[in-house]
Amino acid sequence: MRIRTVAIAAALLLAPLTACSSEAEANPAACKAAMEKQFKDAVEKDIEGKRPSECEGVDNKTLERYVGEIVEDQLKDATSDLTEPSDSVSTPSTEELEQDLEDLEKELDELEKELEETP
Repeated sequence: MRIRTVAIAAALLLAPLTACSSEAEANPAACKAAMEKQFKDAVEKDIEGKRPSECEGVDNKTLERYVGEIVEDQLKDATSDLTEPSDSVSTPSTEELEQDLEDLEKELDELEKELEETP
């Protein structure tokens, strides 16, 4: 679900890039920060964005790179719980598995005896 939301938000970020850039003095750091905020708002509040005023003078190629970086970061965040091991799930040791197997065999033997004793 989050991955689809990230993809939609990425599309919303790309749409305003078609606007022409002006010759205003560019501030790439402010532009990227504004884009990150806009992306967050798009994901959380389902708000369609437009080219941030902080991006005036920043060329489309740079804006596209920023979109790629922002989306990549968001996808990493969205999928991090899929790749990181969970603390709540532990892998039993070989000894624990062998003990469980022995316990199950004993239970099966007892059930078998009960069945044989049942008239």
